[in-house]
Amino acid sequence: MKKCFLSVLLALLIVGCSCTTVYADTTQKQEEKEVVLEEKKVTATEGCSATDLQNLFNENADGKYELTIEIPAGTYKLTQTLYVHPNTTIEADEEAVFEQQSLYGTILEAQLPKDSIGYDGSHDITVEGGIWDCTPVMKGEKGTDIFRFMHCQDIVVVNAVFRNVPEDSHMLVFEGVKNASITNCKFYGYQNWKSTEVTEAIQFLSNDVACDDIEVVGCEFYQLSRGIGGNTAKGKYHINIKIDSNEFHDISETAVYVKNYKKSRISGNRIENAEGSGIYVTTSPEIRILNNTITKAGKTAIYIYKSGGSDANNCSKIGNNTITGKKSGTGKHGIEIRNSKYTAVYTNELTNIGGTGIYVYKSKNCKLGLGSNTYNTIENVTEKGIYVNKACDGTKVSYNKITGTKQEGISAQSSKKLTISRNTISAGTHGILVKNNCTSAKISNNTIKKASKNGIYVSTKCKGIEVTSNTIKKYATKVKDGSGIYVHQAGGISSKKYSSISKNKITGTGKSTKKYGIRVSSSGFTKVESNTLNYIAGTAVHVTKSKKCVIDKNTIKMPNEFGIYVATNCDKTKIRSNTLKKTGSTSIYIKDAPKTLVYANTVTAKKNKKGIVVSNSASSTIKTNTITGTSETFAIKILKSKFEKYFY
Repeated sequence: MKKCFLSVLLALLIVGCSCTTVYADTTQKQEEKEVVLEEKKVTATEGCSATDLQNLFNENADGKYELTIEIPAGTYKLTQTLYVHPNTTIEADEEAVFEQQSLYGTILEAQLPKDSIGYDGSHDITVEGGIWDCTPVMKGEKGTDIFRFMHCQDIVVVNAVFRNVPEDSHMLVFEGVKNASITNCKFYGYQNWKSTEVTEAIQFLSNDVACDDIEVVGCEFYQLSRGIGGNTAKGKYHINIKIDSNEFHDISETAVYVKNYKKSRISGNRIENAEGSGIYVTTSPEIRILNNTITKAGKTAIYIYKSGGSDANNCSKIGNNTITGKKSGTGKHGIEIRNSKYTAVYTNELTNIGGTGIYVYKSKNCKLGLGSNTYNTIENVTEKGIYVNKACDGTKVSYNKITGTKQEGISAQSSKKLTISRNTISAGTHGILVKNNCTSAKISNNTIKKASKNGIYVSTKCKGIEVTSNTIKKYATKVKDGSGIYVHQAGGISSKKYSSISKNKITGTGKSTKKYGIRVSSSGFTKVESNTLNYIAGTAVHVTKSKKCVIDKNTIKMPNEFGIYVATNCDKTKIRSNTLKKTGSTSIYIKDAPKTLVYANTVTAKKNKKGIVVSNSASSTIKTNTITGTSETFAIKILKSKFEKYFY
């Protein structure tokens, strides 16, 4: 901006063009190499014509003054576009109404030199106040713009009202503008706003250059199809756009639509009753969506597509937003991330969501929750709490608090090297579901407070998974069969790369004997070790159709059925160093599992309950087990197994 130095004030009354003009003589400081302009002030006559106003604007046709144009309250019926020149400030009274009388074009735009390029067309223009009104042409057959600035820089629009445009219209357009602000303005009224084709009130466009360093702050938008939007030519990005602390309500499509922005921010906005998304971001890398409040969006509240970061240090961020949905229909997610790698989602509060709380699709290396003080809170959702779906390799889901889901608390599929840790979950079906080729997933330190089905369920070709240090308090609360942890078709890769279920704490609930503590099926090369299982309604550790598994160092207390049950094609299973107390049935039961090794286990059996039973499991080894609490007759039973190598 220019620096103007007032040296001598000369008050001159000039009559003509229905205005009063005041001049001030200024000087130039050559040593600062700045052009110091002569200040000049003119005042319009109340209700004067568009021609009269343009004559005032033309006082600065060469941009040689620091011109201020004062426009008093009144109604100004405009029949032509007003062209404003560089170094001009328009100070319109808050009750000055500028009415567009016909669809001749924009109400106001910057006068540009011929063949303007870059940001050098016009500059240093301020418009303050006024009601800029298209009501007389609102039902017209073609669109218009109220303000348009192209190839400009240093533009300020403040305390203005824009209202009642016809269909296919914009209220304020910036095309190739740098260093501009739109502050404390009001935008409302769009013909057929509930059913018309989508058009933005504020539109950012590019020509040979995109927009750079623009802020929209403290404005209000309503009765529009879209609040803020825009686009660029291919390969160009609007940069450093800040959309902060605005209010949007009664929007028929999306409140804020961002396409081809970069390193920009959408922060502190309040959005209510947008029938589309609250915030929709596409092809806009390194975007920040922070501290917004979105209520009752018709579709996904915050949606980003192809808008992630370049690496972990330059990620997109969605943080500290409060989202309250309608909780009706499906697919209306709280936050949806698609094809947007390196996106961090943290400290958001999501309630009454019609779809899934946070939905991530084909987005690698995302972080959903960052730490013990930067977690997401998700309550009362119609679908899943968090859903990580397809090719989200390296994504981390951590520290989130999820309650009241009708489906899974956390669900993931078809993604490698996932981390799901330190979440607290109460869910309508499974607490955590991981399936379909989620190789090398790590599920650790989660607390499942309540799950209607399985606490943690891993299935279908999820090789090399780790399920460790989780606490599962209630599971299978609405079904007769379920498990604290269930691993199905998700074993290890080889004896050098096991799947692991370790150090988990599981407390049983209910009375059904089909409710298992840990269940492993069709999952060879799985280690079940150092888990604590108390009061399981059915069997504590239930393994079927899973070869070369290891069941080691588990502590099992008072299950209603078996302590450890291994059956059907479980060849070469190792059951060692487990501690079992007062199981409801046989403590360790082996069936159809040849070459099983059972050794160094400590069993405290109930009276007249069997300690170890081996059935139809040739070439098995049973040694150095300690069995107390039952008679020698019931301590160890061998059935249809003639080829044990050792028997101690």
